[in-house]
Amino acid sequence: MPKPLRRITLLVVLGVLHGAAYAAPEGGPLTMSEAMTTLPDHTRYRVEIASADLSPQQVEQLATMIGDAARGQHFSGAVYGYRPLSGGTTEYKMRSGLHSRDAGRRGALADCEAARGADDGECVLVGDVLPDDWSAGTPELSHVAVEALRATAGSLPDNVVVAKSEDGDGFEIRSGTDVRDATVAACNEANASAGLPQDCLVVIDDLAGTR
Repeated sequence: MPKPLRRITLLVVLGVLHGAAYAAPEGGPLTMSEAMTTLPDHTRYRVEIASADLSPQQVEQLATMIGDAARGQHFSGAVYGYRPLSGGTTEYKMRSGLHSRDAGRRGALADCEAARGADDGECVLVGDVLPDDWSAGTPELSHVAVEALRATAGSLPDNVVVAKSEDGDGFEIRSGTDVRDATVAACNEANASAGLPQDCLVVIDDLAGTR
């Protein structure tokens, strides 16, 4: 499990994952003012269980287990599990504290596939860890990035640019003129230092319409 970064107030919502519950925002980068009106509460998250074949009690048990494991480093994330050939309990692999549900799923699935043996059961999606108040158009940022953005928003001058890693937890916040390339470069540099792909992209850009 990822090492918790901090302990914060949270809310775990128990529920079965439905296809329409989450969809990545469409379009290009948001401006800072657009982003601030749609940022989720960084202290609250929900756990959505993927299987509709479980009893309410099983759903509650799984959601509680995932919610407890995600304390301190939560949205966004996902959990995959597999049954060992020898039987026994399901083995779970979780990624959390990432910028999107899809990044959490890719990471957790990769960890699951790396852990299971050739004769073990298939890796199956167990559930997702999402912002509690997510809605269409919400910037896909981790709870740490959202907290940092809220903390610095009032002191940032105009022309804010935010870059995030697609599959890692890195991000960079800068402001000023002509800072897009520098923001992405700094984000990628942090990824490279952590041994992660240099996959950063801009998600908030006050100058997006001036290119």
